[in-house]
Amino acid sequence: MNERSLRAIARKYRLDAVVLFGSRARGDAKPGSDFDVCVSAPRLRGNEAELAGDLIETLGEDVDLCLLERIGPSLLLSVALEGKLLWGRRDRFDRMRLSALRQWQDSRKYVEAVSAYLDRNAG
Repeated sequence: MNERSLRAIARKYRLDAVVLFGSRARGDAKPGSDFDVCVSAPRLRGNEAELAGDLIETLGEDVDLCLLERIGPSLLLSVALEGKLLWGRRDRFDRMRLSALRQWQDSRKYVEAVSAYLDRNAG
């Protein structure tokens, strides 16, 4: 991966972080696996399709792109647990990870409560 190209993309789109997660981050990618990339982009300039295109051009493979600010707790947890910071500040990434774990804990309680309710009331 070309760090200079990632830096240029981050500047162009005003990204705060670029994180690789999924099979490539875990090291169990198969040939032809796409890159699962999550970006922190609270001030995104441009659109997601253009950003994905630039990442595909830089990485040389398909990219499955998500924006950190728009994902739910379970995907956020995957990014936090297996994510590898490709570009951005380590301290901010670590804070995001901690926040993701807290959000997961909060949502897990809700999911368990709903599941228990459904189990009790299923006909």
